[in-house]
Amino acid sequence: AQQIENREQTIGDLVTALGPHLTNKDTKIRIDACTLLSNVIHKLPKDCLNQGELESLVQFLCSRLEDHYTLQPVALSLLLQLSSADNLTGENACSIITSVFKEVHIQTCMQHDRLKIFQILGTLLDIHTKDVITMGRDFLYQYIQVIDGEQDPRNLLTIFQLTKNLIESSFPLFDLVEELFDVSSCYFPIDFNPAAAGKKSTITNLDLVSSLRGVLASTKQFAQYCIPLMLEKLESDVESAKIDSLETLTACLGCYGKQELEKYLSSLWSDVKREINQSSSEQIEKCCLTFLTSLLSNLSSWPVDQKSEKATDLKSFLDDVLEDCVPRLQAQSDDRSKWMAGHVVLACAKSSKKACSQIVTTVLPILLQNAQSKSASTTLAGQSVQQSALDNLVKLTAVCGQFNFENHPVLKKKEEFFTILNELALKSEIEEQLKCIAVAGFASLLKLEILSNVELTEIASLLLKMIKLKPESHLRGEVLSVAGYLSSQHPDVAKSHLIPCVMRRMEEGDDSCFDVLASVCTHFDVLKLVLGFIMERIVNTQVDETSEPLLHACLESLQKMTSSSWVGNTEIEYMALNLVLPLLKRCIEVTLELSVPEQCCANCHIFEDVSKSAAIVIRNVCQKLKPGKSTDLVIQLIASLYNNSKLSSLDIKSDVHFTPFHPKASPLQTRTLCFLPATICALHPNIEIPELAELETKLLNTCLHCTDQPSYVFAAKALSGLVNKYKKPSIPILEKLKSHFDTDPNWSLKSEEEKMMILTLLIWICKALVLSNHPDSLIFIKNLLYWMGDDSVGEVAAAGFDIILRESNEVLSPSSHSTIRLMHKQRFFLLIIPEIVSSFKTSENKTQQTNILTALSHLIGHLPKQVLMQHFTELLPLLTQALHTDNTQLLKSVLSTLFCFIQDTTEAMTAHLENLMKHFLRLSKFKQDIDVRVKAVQCIGVVTLLPPIVILPFKNDIVRHLVSVLDDRKRDVRTEASKARSEWFLVGT
Repeated sequence: AQQIENREQTIGDLVTALGPHLTNKDTKIRIDACTLLSNVIHKLPKDCLNQGELESLVQFLCSRLEDHYTLQPVALSLLLQLSSADNLTGENACSIITSVFKEVHIQTCMQHDRLKIFQILGTLLDIHTKDVITMGRDFLYQYIQVIDGEQDPRNLLTIFQLTKNLIESSFPLFDLVEELFDVSSCYFPIDFNPAAAGKKSTITNLDLVSSLRGVLASTKQFAQYCIPLMLEKLESDVESAKIDSLETLTACLGCYGKQELEKYLSSLWSDVKREINQSSSEQIEKCCLTFLTSLLSNLSSWPVDQKSEKATDLKSFLDDVLEDCVPRLQAQSDDRSKWMAGHVVLACAKSSKKACSQIVTTVLPILLQNAQSKSASTTLAGQSVQQSALDNLVKLTAVCGQFNFENHPVLKKKEEFFTILNELALKSEIEEQLKCIAVAGFASLLKLEILSNVELTEIASLLLKMIKLKPESHLRGEVLSVAGYLSSQHPDVAKSHLIPCVMRRMEEGDDSCFDVLASVCTHFDVLKLVLGFIMERIVNTQVDETSEPLLHACLESLQKMTSSSWVGNTEIEYMALNLVLPLLKRCIEVTLELSVPEQCCANCHIFEDVSKSAAIVIRNVCQKLKPGKSTDLVIQLIASLYNNSKLSSLDIKSDVHFTPFHPKASPLQTRTLCFLPATICALHPNIEIPELAELETKLLNTCLHCTDQPSYVFAAKALSGLVNKYKKPSIPILEKLKSHFDTDPNWSLKSEEEKMMILTLLIWICKALVLSNHPDSLIFIKNLLYWMGDDSVGEVAAAGFDIILRESNEVLSPSSHSTIRLMHKQRFFLLIIPEIVSSFKTSENKTQQTNILTALSHLIGHLPKQVLMQHFTELLPLLTQALHTDNTQLLKSVLSTLFCFIQDTTEAMTAHLENLMKHFLRLSKFKQDIDVRVKAVQCIGVVTLLPPIVILPFKNDIVRHLVSVLDDRKRDVRTEASKARSEWFLVGT
């Protein structure tokens, strides 16, 4: 093949060399020669052979089809390869098709050979469409003969696609339309079950159904046969057949027009109406309504004879629908027929602007009359009728919002509708659900854009009255949603009416309206007004116990505003300058005010809670900042504040020095480092940070020397975020970290507090490196494993594995643009598992061994089962050893993992079964924790999946043991014990 590709030899030379073998009297030798030729051609590029060579090969292979029938599979394989060759001519393509149809008795071939023939036809039709079309009726007739009676689903999938392509290629169907339809539709409806067929195939029933539907809906010429067939199948008692018929009819509407559908309209409506009224299947109802929408959409596109006085086909059809639905909608009862009539009307209205206009003109007055019925409030049935009518009103109005009308059909009844909604929303005696529908009605009217300024103001006033509801009320949530939409579409109304009223309430002492301000911030102009108001409240509020609820309410409102999905780059830049900087300034001012010793301790916990909430607000903004002048200004000011302690950067005037990195500074000042993960670490990597190296050095110094725990945790998080995101600038700091984290001979002499400081930094640096798959990850992880042997902080080092793999919102998150590689957890596991096994085996320190097992439990809790299964042999001894501990969290993790192992590696568990069963039986009575007992009993039950010959010796002892577990005081344990005992009873039967 390589020589032919390089033009050192030709395919003709190969055929000549194989000549004696290709013409040998022994059939097997001829087959072997053809197979060799096939293998060579298979390795050649599609453009390697020229037209002459292809023509010779085609003639030779077509003659092989006339040879012994055992040669046909090899010849077909060769023809399939040649059919996609670039230089194959249309004449050769037609020769291949003719020879296949003439010489191969396709129905008697094996499945894979028939599939090759269908693939040859499909490939030649796709590439040489015009040439195949010239074969005319003969090709179509032969094709119908070939596909007739095919039963294999793999071949059928290819046939259906081939038939669809044939029709869509504008191949004339001549007088064989009915025949082609018959050989395709005979499979309808398809009911294929791969499992029942006993075949391992990726083909599903849905694949076949969709492919056949594509054939039936591919041409309007099938309409005269397809529509009657679908109507016939619609009368079937099989639900799947009904659904398939309706979905196929819906698909056919894409190509059918007036000529094909006109005479079937009445039959279609009567059959669909019957299914809607009589069916108990929600899926059938949904399909019927979808079909109605598509049918009316099709009717709306039919040409209209302007000279004719006869009603259009659309109007006539809708008249029939309304004639059936209107009496049901008028009825003063709320039953299924009325409910379905409402759904039918809505489905029709969705179809087109014309249909919607006619539906609204007829139905809207009826629904309005039912919605304002005087009997509605006196009886339960009347309330139900009113609610049903109002619900349909709101939905119908919402449908109208999908179309643009010159003369809106709702306009005539707008005032009446508006009055009804107003009355219902203000009535105190009606149910909350009805009020929710009324509020939704206001939203639908707003979307129609037909309300006057006076009506918009009335809606705003009404919403303000309803806002006084309880915060957890569902109705209040609906009201706030509508208020937000009103603000987004009509900001002037919100600025002139909504927001001033809310602000007045808040100035009068009502602090429950902050969520209202956040909800109406759906427009830039409104956001500027609200942001200024809230920031003014924050700046003018003294931080103490009495003001804490107010500050939290302000910050929660700002969190909602900054996390809104509508906020764009313009709004973010504005908030960076007018929210981030002022809020940070206020927080720094508070720390300076409270830094005096007599106030620091008293207000430290209050400021810590407030600063955490403020950091969330700032982070939401900084995460969305893009490179630009505004961003550069904000970052320069923040960097100058922290790096150079310049209070003037934020225009702060104070006699107290700001020293957030000084180990002996006030905790209030050092805890302002919580704003670094929210600002510097939340930025996009393309945004340059001034004096980054200096900032990292100061953070490292704080981590190693500051004794205030929140402060050094914030510093560790900030440093990890920078190391993760900025690799090259962080190389020097990593070298410093390595020297600090190297095993220290004086490690045991350090105080527990010093160990915790260094260990906290180590854990977060490990997390930063693991997420980015840094090559130095293993160096730091080994240090973490080493420190697990320490009696004072070993448990913390083990818990660090959970921190490393657990997602964090503050720092090292995707939203903060951190470097997070795909499959980093799996890579970390593969990297660390040899070290864990080695450390556990070589360590003589029981504390270290226990902590290593705890770390392993954290590790396996974050990994997919498939990864763990690959390392079953290394993990099982460690997991077995872990069962000796009394650590509840460790036991639960290990038992869950063993449960999975037993399910998927039944044979490999046999050697360890006796040892494991002892632990399972002991832990089934573990008094300290119910979950451990439950998981242990589940493991006992799942062991029954092992071969009976292996577990039969344990049967009697386990059955007796489970009797005592059935008396456990917790029902969950008793339930699992009952299941496990039943499973063990069946072992060996």
